[in-house]
Amino acid sequence: MAKPCHKFVFKLRATHMVEYNHDEIKRKQSLLQVSRDILKKEFVGIDTVIDKVIDSISIWFIFPELQETPVIINLWGMTGVGKTALITRLSELFEFNKKFFRYDMGNNSGNSESLKDNLEKIFEHNNGMPCMIVLDEFQYAKTKNESDSEIDNHYTRTVWDLLDSGKIQVVKHYKGQLEKIAAIRTLLNHAVDEGVKVRNGIVIENETTFLELVNSSADSEYEYENEENKHLTTVDDKRAVQFLPKFIIRDLFHCLQLRQQSIIDFKKMVFTLNGLQTVKLLDSAIETAGSNKSIDCTRSVIFILGNLDEAYTMSSTFNPDINADEFHEASKLININHIKRALKRRFRNEQISRLGNNHIIYPAFNEDNFKKLIELELSKVCEKSKVRFGLQLAFTASYRNLIYREGVFPTQGSRPLLNTIYNLVNTKIPVLVSENILKNLSADKVLFDFREGKINYEFEKEGWPLYNFEAATEFNMENLRKPAKDDIQAITAVHEAGHAIIAMSALKILPEYICSTSADTQNMGFTVIKNKWKYFAKEEVVPRIAKNMAGWMAEKIIFGPEKITKGAQGDIVTATDYATSAIKEYGMGALAASISTAECITKYYYHDNTGEHNAEVKTLLQEGVLLAEKILLAEKILLLELSDYLSDERIIKKDTIEKMVREFGSVELRNTVFIEDGNYSYYRARLKMQIAEKNKEVLMQQTVSEQSMISLNKMAG
Repeated sequence: MAKPCHKFVFKLRATHMVEYNHDEIKRKQSLLQVSRDILKKEFVGIDTVIDKVIDSISIWFIFPELQETPVIINLWGMTGVGKTALITRLSELFEFNKKFFRYDMGNNSGNSESLKDNLEKIFEHNNGMPCMIVLDEFQYAKTKNESDSEIDNHYTRTVWDLLDSGKIQVVKHYKGQLEKIAAIRTLLNHAVDEGVKVRNGIVIENETTFLELVNSSADSEYEYENEENKHLTTVDDKRAVQFLPKFIIRDLFHCLQLRQQSIIDFKKMVFTLNGLQTVKLLDSAIETAGSNKSIDCTRSVIFILGNLDEAYTMSSTFNPDINADEFHEASKLININHIKRALKRRFRNEQISRLGNNHIIYPAFNEDNFKKLIELELSKVCEKSKVRFGLQLAFTASYRNLIYREGVFPTQGSRPLLNTIYNLVNTKIPVLVSENILKNLSADKVLFDFREGKINYEFEKEGWPLYNFEAATEFNMENLRKPAKDDIQAITAVHEAGHAIIAMSALKILPEYICSTSADTQNMGFTVIKNKWKYFAKEEVVPRIAKNMAGWMAEKIIFGPEKITKGAQGDIVTATDYATSAIKEYGMGALAASISTAECITKYYYHDNTGEHNAEVKTLLQEGVLLAEKILLAEKILLLELSDYLSDERIIKKDTIEKMVREFGSVELRNTVFIEDGNYSYYRARLKMQIAEKNKEVLMQQTVSEQSMISLNKMAG
C-alpha cells in the first residue's frame, strides 16, 4: 500500500500559495540533525558554534521560499579555527556543491567587476534559487582606514547591495558574442531581402545566392573561418545548407538565458524556424543580452567570515609558550559589543547595520581542543597507512607531547599544528615503509617514541619487537625551550621573579606561572598574572606601576644599579601609561579633566601649560618605584629563591610558587589571602551597606513621626 503523502499549504508574500511535502520537511529536518552530529565529530572545540550555525539556517534550509531577503550569518574568529572549513563541509553535507559560492574578499585587488563576474555564476544557473554564499576574509572589505577616514573601496559596493536586498543589477558581458550575433543578423536579414527562402532552419530556395553572401562576409567587420562550411549539413543523407551557422547556436542559447530549456531542445527549436523567424530570434538575443540583469539571491544564506584583530586584541602575540587555556578563557569574553566596536573601525554605521545581529564568535582552542585535534589527525594518518601499506602506526604519550610542544601556537589555531603533524608523522611514513621492505621485516606495526631528545621507531609483528632505530631530528621549538643556564636566563629569572612578588604583595594576586626561557625569541620570559576584577580603581595606580617597575628594580637590587639591562623597556612604557592615564584621562589626580598639551587638535582639552599635572605623573611613577623597592627588599629571600629556581628551570607553576611563598616569604606575605574573584570584594557590599543605613534612618524617622502624632492626639484629647 502506498504511503500517503501529506502536504501543507502556506501563503507566501500575499500573492502565492505554496505547498510543502510533509516527507520532504522530515527529510530536511533529519539532514540538519545528521549534519550537526557529523560536524561535531569532524571539528574540534566548536560544538557551540556548530549548534548556532545549524539553528540559524534551519528555517532557510526547510522553507527558503518564505525569505524575502537573504539570511546573513557572521562568523568571527582568529586564523585557523575552522571558519571556512566548517561552512564548506556543511555545503557538502547539504549536497549544495553546485550551489555553493565562496569569494575571498582579500583577493579582489579593488576590482569591482571580478566580484560581479563571480556572482554572475549564480545568475547563469541558480538565479532566485536557494544558494550558500561565503564572503571570506571580510575584514579586507573595509571602507575606513586607521585614521577613521573613508576609503574608496569601490569593489565592495556590490557586496553591500547584496547584503541589503539580496539583489544586484548587472550588465551582462556578452560583448564578443553580441558582435558575432549582430554581424550574422545583418547577413541573414540581407539574405531574406535577396529572396533566400528557409524552412525548418534549412535554405530551400536561392541557395547559391545565400552561399555567395556567406563567402563575401569575410570582408565584413565580423569574420569567421571556413564560412561556407559553417552552414553545410546533411538532411536525410543529402547535402543541405542550414540558415544559422553551427557555431552561433550555443551563443544564442546563452544570450537568451533560457535556463528552463536544455541546449538540445533549443537546437531542435531552431530547426523549426523560417528565415524571418530566425532573424527575429537573433533580434531577441541581442535585446536580451544587451539589457541589465538582476542577480537574485533573496533565497540564499550569506556567511560573512573574518578575523577582527581589534576584537581579538590578544592575537597579536605569536608566543608558543602562552597557556592555551588562559588564551581560550580570554577569547570567551569577546561578545557582540566587542565585534561591533571592532567593525566600527573598518566600516560605516549603515554598513554594519546590514550585517545584522547574528554574530557567531569562535573561541580560541584550549589545551584539550589541541590534544583532541592531534588525536583526530593521527587517527586519519593511521587509517591511510593501514589501508595503503598494511602498516599500523602507534604513538607514545611522549611523542604526542612532542607534537603539541612543536606545533601549538595558541593564537594561530590549527594550521601550525597540522603542519607539524605532517612533518613529524606523514613525512616519516615513506622511510618506515622502505625500511620495512629493504630489511625484510614484514612488520605490521611501528611505534613512534620520543626520548632523550631523539625520535625512536620500533617495528613490531603480532606484538613482538623486531627492530628499532633512532633518528636525530632538528626541532624548532624544543631547542628554543631548553634552559640555557646562562646570563640571559639569570637576568630573566630575577626580572620575572620581581614582577611576581609585587603582584602577590601589592595586588594580592598569585601568578598562574612564571617562565624564564621562552621559544619566543622576542620575549625571553614572562609572568602570567590574571586580573581578578574587571575595574580599575585609583588605589591600584601605584601598586600597578610598582608591578611593572618590579623587574627593573629586582635587577637593580640583585645585580647593582650599573648592571640593569634594557629588558624593562616595555614595562616602563606601561607604567608611564598607567600614571599618565590616571592623571590626564581617568580623573584620578588633583583635577578631574581631560588634559593634554596645547595644539590645534586638542582645543577641547584642558591644557597643562604650567606642567603641574606632569608633575603629578612624575610623583606617581616615583611612588611606584619606591613601593617596588620597599617590597622587594622585604621579600629579598623569596626573590633569591624564586630567581635561583628560574635560573635553572624554564618554568614554575602556581602551586610551586605558593609553596615557596609559604616557605620563604615574609610573615605578612605568608599570611596573605590571595584574591580569586575580586568582583564582589567592595563596591556592591558598600552600596548595599549604605542602602541599609538609609533604610534604617528612614525607619527611625517614621517611628519618631508616628510617636509624635500619638503624643499630639493625646494632648488634643
